[in-house]
Amino acid sequence: MADLCSLNEDILLYLTPFLELYGVISLSQACRRFFELATHVVAYWKSNLQRIKPAYLARVKPWSEYEAIELRDAAILSRNSDLAWNYGKDFTPHRLVTFSTRPNRTIFLVPRTRWAISTRIENGRKGIRVDCRDLRTGKIGGYFMIPVLEGLASYHTYCADGKSISSNEIRLLLFLPRDYKHTIIAVYKVTFEEKLPVSEPSILTHIEEFVFEITENYHEFCLSDDGLFLAMGTETSISLTNTKTRNTFQWRI
Repeated sequence: MADLCSLNEDILLYLTPFLELYGVISLSQACRRFFELATHVVAYWKSNLQRIKPAYLARVKPWSEYEAIELRDAAILSRNSDLAWNYGKDFTPHRLVTFSTRPNRTIFLVPRTRWAISTRIENGRKGIRVDCRDLRTGKIGGYFMIPVLEGLASYHTYCADGKSISSNEIRLLLFLPRDYKHTIIAVYKVTFEEKLPVSEPSILTHIEEFVFEITENYHEFCLSDDGLFLAMGTETSISLTNTKTRNTFQWRI
């Protein structure tokens, strides 16, 4: 019986149109003969060009002008994208909970927790209330108040980031704009009781760990996974601040 790899090139290339993109890639990794075809013969990929995502090609041009190795690399990236994001397939959403909120209010979901964070103005714009809503029930499990200076409370106040430190502790990064040129950012450590009251929200234990006033036009803010470092970015620089020691490192782009 003749060995498959001993067949001539035209016969081997006749097989590829019968395979999906995954199969063509797997075939190119099966043995040296098919690897050489996949990296040196453009016709090996001709039947699967429509399945290769253009984003992974340097530029779009007639298929005969591509190098075979260029098409192979783009095909592998396209396959990896499909595996990672289930590209092109429908997802069935599952509603976990439904709750109502006021218009234009930002809701932040703290990763790996059941908490959704929102803020609102209280006491005649003299304070900011931070609500921690339980996604299992849709109800506010706890809240805490932030007393602010005159004119600081703004409807643009929101939670910019949050990290889970333990099963009953999170750190929140709050964005508190004062005016168009000055902004206060604050990091709070929030602790939850083992069993929160069911009837009404409880006042949460919170500690203000870091307060910083920024005057530069920062666009991005995020906390490290342990909540100890604050990263901020502008169009020309990136800064990293230790919220405990307040030491700051800055890089110019």
